[in-house]
Amino acid sequence: MNVETLGGSVSWKYGPFFGMIAALWSIVALSGSLASEARRGSLDMVAAAPFGKRRIAIEKLAAHITGMALAVGFLALVTWVGSKASATQPGDEIPILAAVGFGAWVGLIALVYGSVHGLWLHSSDGRALPASPGVLLAAGFIVSGYQPYVPR
Repeated sequence: MNVETLGGSVSWKYGPFFGMIAALWSIVALSGSLASEARRGSLDMVAAAPFGKRRIAIEKLAAHITGMALAVGFLALVTWVGSKASATQPGDEIPILAAVGFGAWVGLIALVYGSVHGLWLHSSDGRALPASPGVLLAAGFIVSGYQPYVPR
């Protein structure tokens, strides 16, 4: 990682926070989607329609993935345009493929933790502690911070 350039500095300094914010959004959005509707009883009203519960869950997941794809696409576009606008040194401009790769990385991190949260809720019938994947996310962030200091 070349921290002397704009792209390297952003990736090193702010990259993990973009991943954490997107992952927290994914956890909160998915937990509020099915589990809270099931507790309130509003899911039963929708499930009474001629659609099955599996179809409803798949549609909610598709909506979540669509929202995540739009957010990641916007992040990639802003990263690329921002590097074009504020590049002052040679090598500061971030190529479009690198910006798309950064956005895809953030999206995949978010979807992984959202999936862990969904599996957590599904395996315990919605009675799990909602912050459990968030604790896993925070622990992963702390442990990865010690990576440079642990000998291989």
